[in-house]
Amino acid sequence: MTRPVLIVPVLALVLVAPLRAAEDKPSAEGKALFDKNCAMCHGPDGHRRPVIQKSKAHDLDDADWQKSVTDADIRKTIADGRPGTLMQPWGKKLSAQEIDSLVRYVRSFAPRK
Repeated sequence: MTRPVLIVPVLALVLVAPLRAAEDKPSAEGKALFDKNCAMCHGPDGHRRPVIQKSKAHDLDDADWQKSVTDADIRKTIADGRPGTLMQPWGKKLSAQEIDSLVRYVRSFAPRK
């Protein structure tokens, strides 16, 4: 009798785990948006280009920076920009889904262990 009860949680894990992995994985959309809109300053690898080297911008591939910001922080910066810097607001130009794709893509620059 306990077998059917165990099947439901196991089945839920089997079905939900791939969906969560897909959500965490950077999308082709995120890469395309980054390449088109962000790489000119942040570099194709997340390492800032000379045009912003003197600014207070962080390298997106910096492990300490990646640990210090939340996804919400990144989302807000993309949407609202950073007044007084070269970082312009993208919230009116990009959809919420596109910004989420960019957040996941920015996270993909975090150094792997």
